[in-house]
Amino acid sequence: QSYRFASRPGHHHEEYVLTERLGKIIQPALQGNGVIIAGVHVNDITSEQMQATFKMTDELGQQIKKWLLARPVAKPHETFAK
Repeated sequence: QSYRFASRPGHHHEEYVLTERLGKIIQPALQGNGVIIAGVHVNDITSEQMQATFKMTDELGQQIKKWLLARPVAKPHETFAK
């Protein structure tokens, strides 16, 4: 689920496009819930710069996924109140 913050009247930030893309890459390596928070701003961004963010996001996602897979978390022992 994504939340889009208002940026100026009638507009919302579009970072969710990148965070959802990143989430899909790392999801198979997650052992529980995850939260991704992102903010991007480039004055007068060009189409080429926008397209480059997708490649950067994919590369970062693969790095995060590799890191997560190399560091599995032991399952916690849960106890509950009686």
